[in-house]
Amino acid sequence: MRLSKIGILIGGLLFLSEGGFAEEKRLFPFESATFDLNITMEVGGRKMEADGQGWYKKNKLRWDMVMAGQHISSFYDGQRAYTILLNRGIALEIPPSQMRITTEGLPEYRKYEGKHVGSEEIEGKMTDIYEYERPAQPTGPSQGSTDRVKDWIWRGKEFPLKTVVTSEEGRNTTVVYNIVINAAVSDSLFRLPKAVRNSVRRLGEDWREAGTPSSGMEPPQIGRSGVASLEALPRGVPIYPGAKKRMRRQMAGGRIIVVAYTSEDSLKQIVRFYETRMKEMGWMVRGGYEEGEYAISCRKGIASCRIAVSEQKKKRRIGIEIQ
Repeated sequence: MRLSKIGILIGGLLFLSEGGFAEEKRLFPFESATFDLNITMEVGGRKMEADGQGWYKKNKLRWDMVMAGQHISSFYDGQRAYTILLNRGIALEIPPSQMRITTEGLPEYRKYEGKHVGSEEIEGKMTDIYEYERPAQPTGPSQGSTDRVKDWIWRGKEFPLKTVVTSEEGRNTTVVYNIVINAAVSDSLFRLPKAVRNSVRRLGEDWREAGTPSSGMEPPQIGRSGVASLEALPRGVPIYPGAKKRMRRQMAGGRIIVVAYTSEDSLKQIVRFYETRMKEMGWMVRGGYEEGEYAISCRKGIASCRIAVSEQKKKRRIGIEIQ
C-alpha cells in the first residue's frame, strides 16, 4: 500500500487533542474500551476492505488491521502518533497536520461546525449524524482541496461509530462495532515494538532533519525532484533491460519515488532478474504472489523498495515504489 494512502486510513477514526494532557485526561468520556472495526477504501476504481481490532485507554488509542497483504498498526500514545507497517519493518511518526488532531481539544464535527442532518441507531446505540468539510491531507495530488466528511457520533459518548470521508482520491468508510466499555486494556499496546524503535521515520521530514543514518543504514540516493527519466531511479535499484516507461512520480519532497513501465518478457524472467540483482546489490529480498501480482519486498538499512510484476494482455507491467 502506498504511503500516500495511509493518511486516508488514519483520517477516518481519530478525534484527538494535541499535547497538554493532564494525567487523567481522556479522549472520550469513559475509561477504556475495546472494539472491532471495518475499513473500506475505494481509490482509483479499486476497492479494498479490511477488518481490524482497536483499543482505547484514557488519552491513548490504537487499531490494527491487515490490508493488501500488509499488517498495519496505528496508534496514539498520548504524545505522538505512529503508523507501523510490520511486514516491512517501517514505523512512521505522523505529524499532527496529517493526523486528524484538533489542537482545541474538540471533535472534528464541532471544530468544522458540522451540520446535524439526522439520527440513526447503530447496534442499539443512538447516533447523531453530522456533515462537514475539512482540509485535505497537506501532501499529494489533493493538496489544497477539501474532504467531505459524514460522521455518526455515539450520543453522549462522543465516539464515532461510522465515518465516511470523500476526497479527490476516493472514498474511505470506517465502521466501529462490538464496543466493550471499560474493558481491561494493557499500556503495552501503545508502545513502539522493539523491532522498529531504531528505524522510525518522521513523515514529511527530510532525512537530514531526522538525523544522519549510521554507516550501512543510508537510503539509496534519490534524484532531484522533476527529473523525469527512469535513469533517475535511486542508486541500487536497477531498471529492467528494454523496459518502456509508463509513469514516474515523486512524493513527500522527493523521498518517495513511484515508477511504472512495461516489458514483453515473461513474468518469470522479470522476477528472476530483480530477485537476483537486488540480492547482489545488498538488499534483503522476499517475494510472493499478492492479489494477482508477484510482489518483491526489499530492504536495505532504513530504505525499502517494493517491486510488483503483473500480467497485462501481451505485456508485463512493472511497478516500483522506493522509500
